[in-house]
Amino acid sequence: MEQPWSHTQTLEVGFPAAIKAGLPAEGITDTTLANDDLSQYQAIVLLNVEYMRRSVVEKLNDYIRRGGLVFVDKSSAARPAGAIVLDGDFLAWHRLITQGQRFKAVGTMDPQLIEKGSSNQRRVTNALATVFAQRVKPRLKPAPVETHSRDTVATVSESGSGRYIF
Repeated sequence: MEQPWSHTQTLEVGFPAAIKAGLPAEGITDTTLANDDLSQYQAIVLLNVEYMRRSVVEKLNDYIRRGGLVFVDKSSAARPAGAIVLDGDFLAWHRLITQGQRFKAVGTMDPQLIEKGSSNQRRVTNALATVFAQRVKPRLKPAPVETHSRDTVATVSESGSGRYIF
């Protein structure tokens, strides 16, 4: 059975879900959070965050005080003061993987099992996209998003400088 990495698996569904919801998603690190100007972001979403460096917490608290939006999922132990808690289950995909439900990752070539694993991931991603669409998107400026298939999403960031393909 596959060894679960909950943080990576949270992003495997969280990032595509944000893009499917029409959000201009970009992955950033805690170093970026601590050192960069956060005013360039309309919102920051923290998924499955167990802990943060003090400098990151202080930067996020300042961002919130200045009117920035920070969202956290309910699995995140680290929650800056004023962060908005999202009610979606961002650990659902991780739990399915721990139960052996991502078949292509455990070496099978059986197309039915591979499709079942893909279907599980799509189901979780779509549920989370609904959470983003209902709770986050209404608070942000619109950004263009194109959907090319049920599994592939591309978006161009609001500035037009980035293209993310899944």
